[in-house]
Amino acid sequence: MEWRPRRLRGFLVGLGIVASIAILDILLAIWITHRPVDLLTFVLGLIVALSLPALGLMAYWLYSLVGMQYTLERNGLIITCGAAKQIIPMDSIQQIVPGAGRALEGRMWGVRWPGCWLGHGHLAGLGLTLFYATAPLDEQLLVITPTLTYAISPNNQEAFIQDFETRRQLGPLKPWSQESQQARFVSWPIWSDRMAHVILGLGLLLNTTLFAYLCWRYPGLPSVVPLHFDASGAVDRSGMRASLFVLPTIGLLAWVGNGTLGLLLRAREQVAAYLLWCGTLLVQVLLIVAMLTLVR
Repeated sequence: MEWRPRRLRGFLVGLGIVASIAILDILLAIWITHRPVDLLTFVLGLIVALSLPALGLMAYWLYSLVGMQYTLERNGLIITCGAAKQIIPMDSIQQIVPGAGRALEGRMWGVRWPGCWLGHGHLAGLGLTLFYATAPLDEQLLVITPTLTYAISPNNQEAFIQDFETRRQLGPLKPWSQESQQARFVSWPIWSDRMAHVILGLGLLLNTTLFAYLCWRYPGLPSVVPLHFDASGAVDRSGMRASLFVLPTIGLLAWVGNGTLGLLLRAREQVAAYLLWCGTLLVQVLLIVAMLTLVR
């Protein structure tokens, strides 16, 4: 039988957070387009860019919240939340107790706002606890196993416990193993590849620095600037100063393109992936040299 938590409050609060970030981004974007280019323009653009991953995460957490459910079977309990599933065999469940009177030791790692508890923490006397709930701790149920505790919040706790006891008395039809099932991307080796993190992070840092430098110098540049020099060092092509933004844009596209291609290749051709990512670093360095040559 499927049981669901009360989700309306958490959804509305989360939706309000998403809407607030989106409105702030729109206002900043409007401000950016109506003001002269300078270092503040870069800072505002960076704020908007950094908020986009936050919006993506919030959207995923809202999706997880809306789809959260607890499935009780004779074989055990399945907690579904987004792309994750927690499989808890009936034989592993020692007891289900109220969360009232329990206290967190330290902080809960994950996301937590009114109507949403998603993450993990340590409860006094119970140890590591995974939270998949939409109610405060005092209103949660704690599913205790020898290795983990799971915090849930079905909308009718008494009926849930009765259903659990009934199914436990019937006994399991087949044995389950206690496990956590995650989306395939969660197990990608890139998440633990520190070398890849350093190379990609350095490439993005260099590209960001290029944008920042151009924005800083932009107010002092003439309307028409040199864009190319011939072999003797004479200017053979000029253009509007806004054309200089082509250079950091090329660098950003190279970072995204090579980064994505490297991620696709890494599982089979790790060396090729590293070469692509290092090539992106070289592109950024060359673009920085070109920018320093043009903006003197």
